[in-house]
Parts: sequence; C-alpha cells; structure tokens
Amino acid sequence: MDVKVIEIEDWQSFMMGDIEALGRIYSRHIDALYQYGMQFTSNKSQVKDSIQDVFHRLIDDRKKIGQARSVKAYLMACLRRKLLLALEAERKSVDLPIENHEAFQIKVDASAYFLNSSLTLDQKKILEHHYNALPVRQREMIIMRFFEDMPYEEIA
Repeated sequence: MDVKVIEIEDWQSFMMGDIEALGRIYSRHIDALYQYGMQFTSNKSQVKDSIQDVFHRLIDDRKKIGQARSVKAYLMACLRRKLLLALEAERKSVDLPIENHEAFQIKVDASAYFLNSSLTLDQKKILEHHYNALPVRQREMIIMRFFEDMPYEEIA
C-alpha cells in the first residue's frame, strides 16, 4: 500500500481517537523531524522537547485539527513554529540574535552521496559554495525538496 495512503489512514484514525495511530505517525517521522529540528539549533534537548511538545499538542488539540494534506509537512511546520518560538524566547532572555546563518548548511567531500556522482569534487565544491551562500529559508526549501523528497505543494 502507498505510504501516503497509510499516512492519511493513520491521521484519520488518530483524529477519531486512536492514539496508537499517532504512535505510528511518530515512529515514521521522528528521525526526519529530529534532523530538521537540528538545523535550527544545536541544542539536542531543545529539539527533542519541541518534538514532544508538538505531539502532546496534537493529542490536546486533536478535535480542533483538520485533515492534513501531508502529515510530514504538517509536522515539520508545527516543529518549525515551536522551535522558532522557543529560540525567540531564549534570544530575548539571553539577548542573542535569532538568525542562524549556519542552518541548513551542506558540506561536500569526495564521498558526498547526495550530489550527482558524475560531478567532479571541484564541481561539487562550487555547488556547495553557492548553495551555502543562499538565504537560510531558501536552503531550507532545497533540503525539503531534494533531501526529504517533499513535493512543492507540501513545502508551500
């Protein structure tokens, strides 16, 4: 069965009160959510806590939430909002800038699997340089599209 169909079925089951369906959703997306969250901060505890908060909020607000077109995109958007709020609160209490220019960076070496293997290392380095020169939000969208394999509609 198609993964999207399974996700929609699990989401609908969760909406009707099946907490085990939420467990399946959690298991399916925890790794991607964690990797995504680590792009915003290097604080592992904050990322883990934010992911847990997202899922607790889903349980609390289950009756108010509608059908998600893409469960993964919905969860990533929730996590992004949660982390940005937490980072903003932290920034205000410590007086740090919130913009993280190091987020969504890529590093290319000879074994970089994520770029076309027919490219030379020099060509990959040129791509790395130009990619990392993009604004953070654009790098985030590229990660979602090409590394998370999300369609444009879900990214939007």
